[in-house]
Amino acid sequence: MKLEVGIDLGTTNTVVSFLKNGSLEQLKFRNKESLPSTMLFVDQKATIGEIAKRKSALYPNNYIKSSKTFMGDATQTWNIEGKTFTPTDVATFILTEIKNNINKYDSAIDVVEAVITVPAYFTSTQIDETKKAGEAAGFIIKRIITEPVAAAIAYGIDDKVDQTLFIVDIGGGTFDTSILQVKGSNFNTLAVDGDSKLGGDDFDNHIVEALLKYIRKDQGVNLSTHAKSDLDEDKYRKAYQALVNKAEEIKIELSEFESTNVDIANLFSGYNLSMTMTRAEFEEISSSSIEKIKRKIQSTMSDNNFDPSDIDKVVLVGGSSKIPVVREFVTELFNKQPYADKPLDKLVAMGAAILAHQSETVQSKIEISDIISHSLGIELINDKFSAILVKNSQYPISKSQMYTTTVDFQEKLSVKVYEGEDEYQVTNNSFYGGFILDNIERSYAGNPQIEVTFEFDINRILKVTARDLNTDSNYSETISIDKTITQS
Repeated sequence: MKLEVGIDLGTTNTVVSFLKNGSLEQLKFRNKESLPSTMLFVDQKATIGEIAKRKSALYPNNYIKSSKTFMGDATQTWNIEGKTFTPTDVATFILTEIKNNINKYDSAIDVVEAVITVPAYFTSTQIDETKKAGEAAGFIIKRIITEPVAAAIAYGIDDKVDQTLFIVDIGGGTFDTSILQVKGSNFNTLAVDGDSKLGGDDFDNHIVEALLKYIRKDQGVNLSTHAKSDLDEDKYRKAYQALVNKAEEIKIELSEFESTNVDIANLFSGYNLSMTMTRAEFEEISSSSIEKIKRKIQSTMSDNNFDPSDIDKVVLVGGSSKIPVVREFVTELFNKQPYADKPLDKLVAMGAAILAHQSETVQSKIEISDIISHSLGIELINDKFSAILVKNSQYPISKSQMYTTTVDFQEKLSVKVYEGEDEYQVTNNSFYGGFILDNIERSYAGNPQIEVTFEFDINRILKVTARDLNTDSNYSETISIDKTITQS
């Protein structure tokens, strides 16, 4: 039996939705409708989700959270009990846990097709790694779409009116803004922006800093680093992890209440932390992140020549969109209340599930026209960057450009692929990968004609082909991106 699901693989929590008897349902994890995106590796065994989170203070060195923030970063690994885990590995473990829970839900299900969502500002390599994790976990990846598009589907599919939506998506580790045009069942992305390093974790970190400051004043103990704490390493790491866990609870509480009590018994050496934090204090200590969000929302509008009056509906997505000061700013800027009548933390998975379930033959088939969030191109001499696919281009798309050699009788060509907008200093952009094209025409510099083609498919996956037009076709090669090729 086949099941079609939508997966919001979140930084903090993961949500899985599917249609049952015409209604959207969420997959349960220990009777909860979300799975903490956490992993604990103890005694050579991986534990995912709520149990991992509960035990994190006992085994802080064996605990991984917010791994999505580092997706596609080849330099980020976690070394635990002699094993090395990449962000893709952690995502695979989380998705495998989902697959196992689907089997518990109904053992007759033997095929699971999934639409997985990613932040609008994810790079191609991050999307590629997400797809690999899904396939490694045993899913058939039907499609990968952006979180704002999924949210727009969940909100706009039933309205049956033409409208322009502004999506504010503040997840655990990423922040996206998007403008989408909805016409019936057609969803057209007009603009995207965001910050892949800003999200709910930053608000947690602001709270942790406030707690550390209070403890220094109250107890004279500096927990900012192990070296400054005068505690043994195990006690320090357990205390610090307890503060991190509590910070998330505080953020959630202050999104609903004006103040909250902060109590942690026996945080270290018999010390019991007990204090109160108000919403006003939270907004003050988080002001730098709040201002970044405000500026990004404003620049998404101004850079794309939109006026608040052009927006019919503002939709908030992601747990941290519940922060009152964000809602207040959006209300003031757009002069309208943001829509949040559907569950913000489930909205993305719901939209993905609707797309996953649609029939290829249904008359009202959902059509998505999305755009590239970053320019894609290659490195030239003198550290220059040549964009082949330009930011905001609609995809699927395929484009080619001609290049040549810079050295007489050159035998091979090294092509390094980057994402970004800096034309003059390629290293300011994000390195995607590289390839070597061998057996090119041996001639004077400038004579060989090398055609480089970039294809960006419906799943936001990049394929690169290099071809020497002056040699026999036997020397043409289709190149798979190799992320092990270094930038230097």
